[in-house]
Amino acid sequence: MKWLVSLLCTSVLVLHMNYTHAQVIDSPNGEKVWYAIYLHKKISARWSIDNLSLAGMRSLQHDFWFFQNNLGLNFKINRLLSISAGYGHSLYAYSPWWDDHYQQKPNFLNTVSFHSMLFSLQRKTEIGRKFQLNNELIVQYYIPKFEKYETRFHYTVRFSYRKRNLPLGLTPSLEGGVYYYLNGVKTNYYDKDFNIISYASPDGIHRFRGKVGINLVPIKELRNLSVTLYYGINREFNLKGFGNNLNIEHPSRSGNRTLTTYPFNNYYIFGCQLNYSF
Repeated sequence: MKWLVSLLCTSVLVLHMNYTHAQVIDSPNGEKVWYAIYLHKKISARWSIDNLSLAGMRSLQHDFWFFQNNLGLNFKINRLLSISAGYGHSLYAYSPWWDDHYQQKPNFLNTVSFHSMLFSLQRKTEIGRKFQLNNELIVQYYIPKFEKYETRFHYTVRFSYRKRNLPLGLTPSLEGGVYYYLNGVKTNYYDKDFNIISYASPDGIHRFRGKVGINLVPIKELRNLSVTLYYGINREFNLKGFGNNLNIEHPSRSGNRTLTTYPFNNYYIFGCQLNYSF
């Protein structure tokens, strides 16, 4: 089973590297498809490691957007509280757009690379005998920085049915999270007459992501193998009075038209994830 999961993960990456039509790091608005493989290994009663490999498609036509791999080390403080630390590596499809925005050059896969460090704190709350509430705070630091952020804080709440007494061991869940962006690339801010009023990074609460999904056990004899199917929505926004804005309007160099810096990145997600614990 270990070699099979590794083969599937590698196949997903290699297959979609052949469909590289991305234009920018923020995908155009619309529907996206995400495929993921999650592996979890228990080391002891308190320690475990995990790995998440995620391939994102820019549209329902499956043109490649990104590939991410995150390796984590987890420590269970008690039955309800745990902490994690990890390293992530992301590959984004390259296009000439990158040359005007980032210093990285494309590799032999025609992708651009980012690295990240992650720390998270999770708290689990059991609600009665059948339901569970999970709260998680994640801090991610990226090298090099993205235009919108270098550090990203992510707070998520997930409500789920935790018993496996439904057909196929089905457990539905509902999840929502908000993101705070910090220390992105600085840009000019303007008043309504397009006079420059400040030069700053777009720090602030700028993203909501919600998901509704189901987890099921397709093979009864393999209780450690499960599949998660979900539908998600991603929305960026500005909160007036809380930080600096995204989606900043400014005049073109000629002054004949209005352009937008750091436009909102809004899309829907159709996701499928294979999970295996060993």
